[in-house]
Amino acid sequence: MTLNDIIISDLIEVGNNFPTDLNELKVRFNDNSINRLHWKEWNMICDKLDDENLILLFKGIVQVENKLKWIGGSVAGGVWIYRNIEKRRLDESLQLTKWANKNTNNPYLKIV
Repeated sequence: MTLNDIIISDLIEVGNNFPTDLNELKVRFNDNSINRLHWKEWNMICDKLDDENLILLFKGIVQVENKLKWIGGSVAGGVWIYRNIEKRRLDESLQLTKWANKNTNNPYLKIV
């Protein structure tokens, strides 16, 4: 599977404004294989995003993974997205890390 621009936009939108309707999330993100894409695919996606949208993409996928109980573990999309955030040095204050720790049950996303 490859991610199209609509799915990426939807994940960014969720990162910006998390919907409370679980059914809406299930309809928008009905394929949890999104969360297990190869790191190369995530890197290509991340390379196209500005800093703000990269952070929102991370927040979106973390929230969707948690709420829909997606399988991902150590190869979850959030892991690869966060590595791009680290590479750009966008979380030196660790605020995003603290946010992620509060919003995930995936131990591989429990950063720090």
